[in-house]
Amino acid sequence: MLKASALLQEAARYSRTLSARVDIYNGRTPLYRNVPVVAGSLTGDRGSQVRLTATVVLGMQRDEGRDITVQKCRFKVYRGIESIGIAEQMQLGEFRVDELSRSQDGTIEIKGSGLEAYVVDARFIRPRTPPKGTSTISFLVTLIREVMPSIPVRILATNDRLITATAPWDSERWDAIEAMADSIQAEVYVNALGEFVIADAPDLLNEVPVYLVNEGDGGVLVERKTKETRDQVYNAVSVSGSSTDPNVLPNWAWAYDNDPLSPTYYWADPLLGGFGQVPRFYESQFFTDDAQCQRTANNLLAQSLAANKSLTFSTVPLSFLEAGDTVTVQLLDGGYENHLIQRFGCTLDIAGTYDAETLSSKVIARAVL
Repeated sequence: MLKASALLQEAARYSRTLSARVDIYNGRTPLYRNVPVVAGSLTGDRGSQVRLTATVVLGMQRDEGRDITVQKCRFKVYRGIESIGIAEQMQLGEFRVDELSRSQDGTIEIKGSGLEAYVVDARFIRPRTPPKGTSTISFLVTLIREVMPSIPVRILATNDRLITATAPWDSERWDAIEAMADSIQAEVYVNALGEFVIADAPDLLNEVPVYLVNEGDGGVLVERKTKETRDQVYNAVSVSGSSTDPNVLPNWAWAYDNDPLSPTYYWADPLLGGFGQVPRFYESQFFTDDAQCQRTANNLLAQSLAANKSLTFSTVPLSFLEAGDTVTVQLLDGGYENHLIQRFGCTLDIAGTYDAETLSSKVIARAVL
């Protein structure tokens, strides 16, 4: 969750006044500050290589903005919110300029991607071999800073391992980053402040909710809809390492839905109402012991089962909620359930709508909070 005072988080449930602005930079040099946003939107998606994207329409003078270019410029988006006499501003993201258009009346529209895009684009010129014996986290930082030497990198991951893999990567730098992060149950992304973050992957069953999304007096819910699907839903996960010796089996572990009362129970007969056996397979050269495979299998299973039932909801503008946050949501039947925000979209106008799509945990709280 973005930094916002507890008082403002509660005040946002009631009356509020919103604003949005951008600062535009050429390198480290500010070109324009406090440019008002006439219209625009911002999205966040945990499933994308680039977590944040933004489109802004700027209110600039007709002769301004000629020095904004897609080659050298970045911009930061800020949301201002005022409620019951409290005013705060939050940085929602930092973006490179991907596309720029100017209309005849001087209006400028800019589309931008989060700073991961620089690293995604920086593919290996030639195949790259993992440095055996090096810390996974330290090499993740190396792969990032080879492209962006001055960017801050925050290390929040609690696991690290020495690299033992030797098979080379072909060309995709970001694939290498994701594979190494997966090996320590971590994820890599750029946060709203423009910092790279290496953090533990969310635990769908044990994450602590940061906000209550409810209806009624002081509620923030405008609309909600649940969806159930079989698409990309698996009730078992098989995870293995790799072995260069044909006489030695690779490390391996699996996890499956072993709850007979679960609608996705792995061993249930489909003709008697069972979901069927739908395994997912994952292999990585960075998995060097069975325990590592088991932790990954457990984590992937939780994600795969959570995809079976998702929730989309619309709220009053809660600009401080990010992709990856866990919130407690009031359901249609009056119960409460914890949901991880997988992706969101918000507008940057004075209405400030906020829409989120989530993954649900299997823990439902029936008591009134």
